[in-house]
Amino acid sequence: MTTSDAPRADAGPDSERPTGAPAVLTQFVRDLASSTLTVRALLERLTTTAADLAQAEGSCVLELRADVFTVVAPSGCTRPFDGREFRIREHPSLFRDALISRRPAWTNELVPEPKSDDGIRLALDARQMAVVPIIVEGAVSGLLVCINALRGGFSGSDLELLGHLADHSALVLQSQRLVQRAELAAIDARHRAEDAAQAAHRNAVLARTARLLADAMTRQGVYGGVARILREALRADGVSVYDANTQVRTARLEFHWGGGPANAQSLVPTFWASPFGRTLDRGLPDYIEGLSDDDGRHALALLPLMLEERAQGLLAVRFGGDHRFSDDQRTLLRDIATQVALAFRNAVNLAELERRAQRLAALARAQQQLTHVISEEALPQTIADAVRGVIPSAICDVLAAAATGLTRVLTTRDGVPAPHSPVTALELEVANLTLASGVSRLVVHTDANRYWSAGTSELCAVVRFGTRSTGVLRLLSPDADAFDLQDLDLLTILARQAGTAVETSRLFTVSDFQRQRAEGAAELARVALQAHALAEGATELLRVLDKFVPSIGKAVGVARGRDGVIEYVAASGTLDVLRGHRPGGDRGVAAIAPDGLPRELGSLREVAPAALAATVPDEWGFVVPLTARDRVLGILVVSAPRRAPLSRRDRVTLERLSTSLALALDALLLDEEERLSREREHLLATALTTIDHPIFILDRVGVRY
Repeated sequence: MTTSDAPRADAGPDSERPTGAPAVLTQFVRDLASSTLTVRALLERLTTTAADLAQAEGSCVLELRADVFTVVAPSGCTRPFDGREFRIREHPSLFRDALISRRPAWTNELVPEPKSDDGIRLALDARQMAVVPIIVEGAVSGLLVCINALRGGFSGSDLELLGHLADHSALVLQSQRLVQRAELAAIDARHRAEDAAQAAHRNAVLARTARLLADAMTRQGVYGGVARILREALRADGVSVYDANTQVRTARLEFHWGGGPANAQSLVPTFWASPFGRTLDRGLPDYIEGLSDDDGRHALALLPLMLEERAQGLLAVRFGGDHRFSDDQRTLLRDIATQVALAFRNAVNLAELERRAQRLAALARAQQQLTHVISEEALPQTIADAVRGVIPSAICDVLAAAATGLTRVLTTRDGVPAPHSPVTALELEVANLTLASGVSRLVVHTDANRYWSAGTSELCAVVRFGTRSTGVLRLLSPDADAFDLQDLDLLTILARQAGTAVETSRLFTVSDFQRQRAEGAAELARVALQAHALAEGATELLRVLDKFVPSIGKAVGVARGRDGVIEYVAASGTLDVLRGHRPGGDRGVAAIAPDGLPRELGSLREVAPAALAATVPDEWGFVVPLTARDRVLGILVVSAPRRAPLSRRDRVTLERLSTSLALALDALLLDEEERLSREREHLLATALTTIDHPIFILDRVGVRY
């Protein structure tokens, strides 16, 4: 047996082939030209026609992929091998010869032909085989194979007809490939156009979103603009925005618009156990379709608002009906969420800047307020008001440093002064540490005890002037996150300003006391010089005292005799009942002021004469001993309502004026004694001139007068 690329004479007589072969080929070409067959249908028509022309028992096309070929469009005896794969053998191989030479190759006796591929020969029990390459666009795209097992061999005319058949099929295949390429190009162009349109739409939506968010100055402006864009551009039915903190597990509904669950706010307590919280924990968008509730069917897009790889909140977008999220819509929603996150941060930063500006303005006002205060009595409340204007808090304590430790000067609750209560060492632990170290502190009490509940936050700053600490400002709140480091800095600044105000007030008080003492002493001395009688002068002295320390009642008592019994020579107001009264018994100066020091009285009736006990008002009192020339010559009694006793400033003023008052009374008493002495001498002289009998005044020496 031999193989060649030209038919042999012994391949079989041409007269044995059908005389209608040209007509079959012509009809095949006409059918191909007048129909639009698929590639599969074309190959099936090719193999059927090839088997008819070559009178083969079977025919098929081998599609080539590298060194592997697949049986397609089989006919006749090759049908059982549809889709089967074979590997092309290296040389010698009938298939490889056809591939390399790109010309038909055949053999009329496969056994013992060395070029036969045993795989296909044994599978088909083939004895004769013709292989014709199908060349499309200059390359072999497949092999047309005709097989005979028992019939006679192939002739030269068979190979020629099969060659023409393959060539015509290649032209149709080439045309179909061109058509397919054109169709694929059209499809690709359409897809590109659709993608371009979608990209243009997406870019337009994003550009509009960017412009709108850039113009929004507040959070609500950001959320409202996003809701409008989602409604108009994406046909969204509802939008919710949650501000959430994944670390402390808090969530707050910031904004809600449109339809959707009516429990948008009630979702907050269970936020972290819901799909909303799980989406934030993952930090990835979630698209939920086919949901149903009382509001009907809907779909949800849950979009984390991510900044610097940390979730700041959640944007939930609701779509009604059986909505399905396309890839383009998911991309657009993610891009919008990114813009919202940036706008959210910008709005937060802007709000923070505005908050800082407002707080700095409040700090400036507070500093100005503290600069103008000069009254020691009004200073604690002024400090508390200044602090609350800058740092709102539930409780503000003004604590003063004393030798025994910190004492509470003022407590306000929500800006209103609250009654004093005993302060324990545990309550003042942070304040004492602050005072000792001089460093402001921010503490959150995590453990509950009988003084603090878990989560209570405390802020302390030292009130100091120069190197001298005078107290502590303390703020308390039941919220763990009520204060931050900025609050700590602001309170430190306020505490320093408060220290300056305390020192200014102290210096002003000292100066005012000195001025009052000088003015009071001068006026008291003037009254003493101008008075003609003790009662008249004492009454005028009380009037002068009332100018410096107003009260509801005053009284001045003097001790004329050696027994020290008080005689009230002047009185005013509620103590007018004491005027002119000289009690008997032991109600002298020693009994009323036993240690010679000022004394507070819970009730004036403690020092009232027994005869007047029922008429003396049951009021708070203050008794100041009046000392001159190293002896107590009288007392000053001042009355005030129990609900409003004299302030410390007024008590100190009375103490400092008591010396001048005592000197004025001493001068009045001396004038009274001198006047009484002159009256006695005049009375004696008058008596001597009117008596007719001699009078002798004797002493131990003899006759004196």
